[in-house]
Amino acid sequence: MGMNRRNFKEDKLRVDKFEPQIKAICGQVFIKTAPKKVDCEEAADLIVLEINPIRIACRVRYNEFLENYGDEFTIRSDRPSGVKTELEKILEGWCDYNFYAFADKTDTYIKQWIIGNLNIFRVEYTALMWANKIQTRVTWDGTKFESFKINDLSDKFLYRCGCRKLVVPEVSIYHPINNPIYERFGELNKNTKRHRRFEL
Repeated sequence: MGMNRRNFKEDKLRVDKFEPQIKAICGQVFIKTAPKKVDCEEAADLIVLEINPIRIACRVRYNEFLENYGDEFTIRSDRPSGVKTELEKILEGWCDYNFYAFADKTDTYIKQWIIGNLNIFRVEYTALMWANKIQTRVTWDGTKFESFKINDLSDKFLYRCGCRKLVVPEVSIYHPINNPIYERFGELNKNTKRHRRFEL
């Protein structure tokens, strides 16, 4: 029981660590500059693309997993303690989007990320299950995760994706995921048949 609580705390602390970067990315994705007509007539400079509150599930994995698992995402599906998992909550209808990322080798910056539409995921989950497209992985403490290849979901699932280009040590810019700055991104782009570009 203590181990599961400790894992939960570690997961939460990890998201907290990267929260400013997650907010920055999501802000650029979900907040857009208002059209000139709206700016002039309605005094609005920015537009949020969603009217209702947006609920986003977040996970940032260590860089060591990027090479082998950069074209997929995982969701916790079972805990030895029996506590309700993220997958159960998502399938019940909670959360609108899934922010899934990998950190860089220094574990300081988000290097690669996707934002998936969980409403589409919920619709397509049963079909993935019947097609045997879902893999189950078990960690050392008995926690289970279900893994999903991005290409096994429809175009509508992948809402946005991107990567980080290092300009100078203190400054980073997020680019579309097919930017060839990192060899891994080129490989992911080749394996990921389609994506919606994230533009700055």
